[in-house]
Amino acid sequence: MDEQRKSRDIQSMNGHAIICGYGRIGQVLARELEAKNFPFLVLDNNAERVALAHAHGYQALMGDAGEESTLSEAQIEKAVVFATVLPNDMVNVFITLTARNMRPDLRIIARAEDPATEKKLKQAGANEIILPAFAGGMQIANSITEASLESVLKGGSRHLTNDLKELGVEIIEHPIVANGVDDRKTVQQLLRGVETHCLVLAVKKPDGSLLQHPPGTYRLEASDVVVMLSHGSLVQGAA
Repeated sequence: MDEQRKSRDIQSMNGHAIICGYGRIGQVLARELEAKNFPFLVLDNNAERVALAHAHGYQALMGDAGEESTLSEAQIEKAVVFATVLPNDMVNVFITLTARNMRPDLRIIARAEDPATEKKLKQAGANEIILPAFAGGMQIANSITEASLESVLKGGSRHLTNDLKELGVEIIEHPIVANGVDDRKTVQQLLRGVETHCLVLAVKKPDGSLLQHPPGTYRLEASDVVVMLSHGSLVQGAA
C-alpha cells in the first residue's frame, strides 16, 4: 500500500524539478530545494541512495535516468527543470541527450567534472553546465564578505576550509621569490594556462597588509604571497 501511495504521489507531481543522482551533490541540491519549498523528485538507480532519499523525507524513484520509460515515470513531461548531477560525465551526457529528446523546451542543468565535457553537454542539449568542484568553491569565495575573507586568509575559518575540501578545492599560498620565475609577473601572467582552475583571492604583502581581489594587471613583487583557490590536483601546476 505504501508503494502504491508513493507511486500516486509521483504521478500527481507537476511543475517540479528532477534530480538525477543522490550522491553528495544531489543531496546538497535536494536540501536547498527543500529549503526554498521547490517541489522535486530524486531519481537514482541505486536502491540504497533511493532509500536514503526516502529517509530524508523526499519523493524518490529508482530507475535508469537514461531510459525514456524511467523519465516518463518521473513525470518529465510536467517538470520545469531537470538536473543530472552524477559523478560520471559521459553518463550525464547520455542522460542529458535522452531528456532533451523527450522535452525540447525543458531547462536542463548538467554536472561536469572535466571542463572538456562542457562542449559535449551543450551539444547534448544542456542549458547550463556546473563544475561543482571548482564553481562551487568559486561561489563560496565570491560570497565571502571582505571582513570574513580576511579571517579566512589568516586561518580563522576551519569550517570553510573543510567545506572547500568537500568540493574538491582548497586555498593555497604561493610565495613570490626574489628573481624567481614569477617575480614581476602580473596576476594574469601567473594564472596563464590555469585560468579556469584557479582564482586569486588576495596578495599578502611583506608588511602584513592584504590586497584582496587584485586586478589581473597587478604586478607581483618579491616576498608577496599569492592566496589562491584551486583544485587540489592543480596546486603544483599553479605553483
